[in-house]
Amino acid sequence: MTPGVARYPHLVIFLPGIGGSVLRRAGRTVWNGNPFVFLHDVAVPDRLALRGDGRAFEPEADVEAVEIVRGAGLVPELAGVDFYGRCLDELCGSLGLRRGANLVEFPYDWRLDNRLHAALLVERVPRLLHAWRAASDNPTAEVVFLAHSMGGLIARHAVEVSGLRAVTRAVVTIGTPHRGAPKAARVPAHGVPGLGWRDRLTTVLRAMPSVHQLLPLFPCVVDANGTDRRLTDPAVAHGLDVEMVADGERFLREIHEAVPAEPDEDRRDRLHAVIGAHQPTPSRLAISTRRGRNGADVVSIDYVETPTRPGDRLGDGTVPSVSAHPIEWDRPRGAVYVSGRHTSLAGAKPVVGHLVGLLHSLAYPLDEYRAVEEARIFVTLDCPQTATAGESLTIRVGPTIGGAFRGRVELRPVDPTAQVDPLRATDPTEGTWVIPKAPAGYHRVVAIPRHDPNAAVSELIAVFPSA
Repeated sequence: MTPGVARYPHLVIFLPGIGGSVLRRAGRTVWNGNPFVFLHDVAVPDRLALRGDGRAFEPEADVEAVEIVRGAGLVPELAGVDFYGRCLDELCGSLGLRRGANLVEFPYDWRLDNRLHAALLVERVPRLLHAWRAASDNPTAEVVFLAHSMGGLIARHAVEVSGLRAVTRAVVTIGTPHRGAPKAARVPAHGVPGLGWRDRLTTVLRAMPSVHQLLPLFPCVVDANGTDRRLTDPAVAHGLDVEMVADGERFLREIHEAVPAEPDEDRRDRLHAVIGAHQPTPSRLAISTRRGRNGADVVSIDYVETPTRPGDRLGDGTVPSVSAHPIEWDRPRGAVYVSGRHTSLAGAKPVVGHLVGLLHSLAYPLDEYRAVEEARIFVTLDCPQTATAGESLTIRVGPTIGGAFRGRVELRPVDPTAQVDPLRATDPTEGTWVIPKAPAGYHRVVAIPRHDPNAAVSELIAVFPSA
């Protein structure tokens, strides 16, 4: 391994949530996470606004996502981010990750269609992984996606729909609205409550495809009869852009449709979700229409306080717990539940501690840490009982059922008083170990498992002098 290269074997790519990337247009910062910038510069909403429809990069070529928001970032009434820096610093310190080597941050223009960023990952990740494999001298290194909020949707689309499944070790989502979040419906329909700049900010947010890709696809809108309906139901008059709402649902369902109906055990090990819990969270909506001062109908979306099922109003304050489960899960599989708010979930100490342990387990298989009783039946040894001094001694070592032998093979003198160091066999090729130029004498060949030396297996061998 190249000196100074990080010790963690895989490539970790971190994706922030909506509003979690600093954006610049023509060299000027148009978003840094602080919503009060709108108060101080009336031109900011115009500079943040899309020039096209957000479905392609070309009209937005002058906007650049330059870095993640390391501190606090808030898109009012939609979502927030906090403590990314704390999370990544802890991962670097605990796992030996190095920024720019095997920890890559992926800031993105969070206003655009998330499919664009998934495609960008497909373009960049193979190059990044090739560079890391070469630098670490580890041709089996894979990618671990670590993503907060909307970033998890981008990672999942890249892996399941756009073609990165083959090189991905795991996707770990933190507070990701896999099934959408009812809270996201208020901004495009109802606007952002606040000061005089709210109308301009609302107009900007309403035009973003990404905002509509956060909308809930499950029935959550209570009609006049008390029935829960979906936002895409034609009978639900919500004042939203119907086509953008429908496309947002298509985006989420593309991920669902790309996942095999019956994932095997290996696939179950490749998807993990950190889910915020125990916080009051909007899970149902009521839509009403009133007559405005100019005589036009004004649509209002409000949260319904009464849940229909126990736990409906629990989540991380933004994403209901049920929605933070990956869309194909019918029951929890690789989920961990943490009492925390969506904004600070990625940097919460219990979450960071879990991530350190999870990433470690993804890199270092547990089969190296088996119980002694099980290990004893795993080691097999095949070697001759006679040999000629000066010739190479070939030994075969392996497990009895699956896997590969991990440990060392040595040639030791039988005489305990002999002042001779054991000879170590060379690294194996398909289970074959070699001791070059075995010395004459009475010896033991010993296969010693790495995880439990007491489970060693040995055989006697007589090495006769050459004629």
